[in-house]
Amino acid sequence: MIKILITGAAGFTGVKACAYFLKEGYEVYGMVHKNTPKEEKIKFLSCDLMNHEEVEATLKSIKPHYVLHLAGQNHSGVSWDKPIPTFMANANGTLNLLEGVRLHSPQAKIIVVGSVIDFNPCYLTKPNHPYGLSKYVQTLLSSCWSTMFDLNIMIARPSNLIGPGPSNGICSLLAKKIALNERTSTSIEFHFHNLLDQRDFLDVRDAIKAYHTIFKYGKKNNSYTIASGNSKSLVDVVRVFKDLTPTNLMITTDFFQRVEPIRIDIKAIKLLGWEPQYTFNQSLRDSLNYHRGNFF
Repeated sequence: MIKILITGAAGFTGVKACAYFLKEGYEVYGMVHKNTPKEEKIKFLSCDLMNHEEVEATLKSIKPHYVLHLAGQNHSGVSWDKPIPTFMANANGTLNLLEGVRLHSPQAKIIVVGSVIDFNPCYLTKPNHPYGLSKYVQTLLSSCWSTMFDLNIMIARPSNLIGPGPSNGICSLLAKKIALNERTSTSIEFHFHNLLDQRDFLDVRDAIKAYHTIFKYGKKNNSYTIASGNSKSLVDVVRVFKDLTPTNLMITTDFFQRVEPIRIDIKAIKLLGWEPQYTFNQSLRDSLNYHRGNFF
């Protein structure tokens, strides 16, 4: 049986990734920082990616065939307040993981999950935030490690992931607030920085299927952007939620200024046979229904 190690297994994507690969017949090991979940069929283990000795011991004991690296500090807003911890988590944590693989499971296929909003020096003159720079450094180091040490590393660059489950993303936060206020029969106020901000949203379940596709068909040291290919404004998000709830949404914004969407090219992942299955509306509906079911 193929063994897969999933870091960040307690996170928004990690929980679903563990369940998905278990269903696909893999022996799943879920790495978490602390508070190991209880699940009979998934082997959860506690490991601090900042501690290279812990990481090496974990890789030595498992010797996985696949490694899906989801762990890290994944919030751009937090990176402004905590830039050093963000770099430590996203860059140093990744290097510790890759070293553990190099020493104890060098034939493993590794997907390092970056971000579509990382800093790209080809298009930008300066980073938009410390998070984007940290993800650029993370993927650059991963690519170099692949070349220098002949590791089978591939890069995945997902866009803004949405869908059912707890997340710090703006769609999930709005869905959670709507669900709470539906129970109290009150109107809600939600503040945006810029309602015309353009983003590519992709269902987390489609992203996980893309990771599986990369494991099966991806090529060493290649980078795959995973996105819907369709930009939506935050106005579009609000409109969909307004159609899904009787709650009165009071929306405020600092700016109402159109922003050009970032350049996204998903040809590489489509050539592997992947296509997104969940619509934008369906993802938001499932997110809202998830939060409706999690208030007691």
